[in-house]
Amino acid sequence: MSQALLKVSNLMKSFNNHVVLKDISLNIVKGEVVSIIGASGSGKTTLLRCLNLLEQPNDGSIIYHNQNLMDPTVDINKHRMNMGMVFQNFNLFQHLNVIDNLILGPKKLLHIPHEQALSEALEKLSLVGLESFAYQSVRTLSGGQKQRVAIARALMMHPDIMLFDEPTSALDPEMVGDVLNVIKDVAKTGMTMVIVTHEMAFARDISDRVIYMDQGEIVEIQNNDQLFISPQKERTKAFLSRFMNT
Repeated sequence: MSQALLKVSNLMKSFNNHVVLKDISLNIVKGEVVSIIGASGSGKTTLLRCLNLLEQPNDGSIIYHNQNLMDPTVDINKHRMNMGMVFQNFNLFQHLNVIDNLILGPKKLLHIPHEQALSEALEKLSLVGLESFAYQSVRTLSGGQKQRVAIARALMMHPDIMLFDEPTSALDPEMVGDVLNVIKDVAKTGMTMVIVTHEMAFARDISDRVIYMDQGEIVEIQNNDQLFISPQKERTKAFLSRFMNT
């Protein structure tokens, strides 16, 4: 296997006396798409948020670009600029229009000239099917449109890995497909992606590897769609039996 872009070792996370992540170890290889599935409360989102230290782990290491992000001397904000994050609830700037949401970060943090940022923003909006909405207030957009803008905004920072935290959970059912198709298009560009999702068919279709988590542990990791075809662990079988015949 190629060298890991992101290496997680023996990660632990507790909230007060409640252990949420138990000794998690995981490698993410450049260019692969990894989906994380599991029941609510299994630790999926906490694990994802630990990868860029939006949640501070209690123990373990996260090696990214050959640096341990847990080292207090590391500039975590610098590394976060290389980690695109797409949240459940979009986190757009409501007082800005669509294109200004996209160009703010690149101009301020990457020091990209205004005209170049505008040109790149229109390209990214075209990728997500929203170029005609460039100068529209984000307040007027549907949930699905807002999530597509959020994906375009994350791509504007030229990340080398994208983290998706249940990107369709806040959407009406009829909007889910458009967002999932955009994520598939991003995956086709070779972007490294870690996706927490409850969309089983999507995870099966898009992933190079699928991780099943339960009670703060990685129970099973399988390549491609093998976890859905032939799960090895009884806990995985029980979970998947609620969604499909296995």
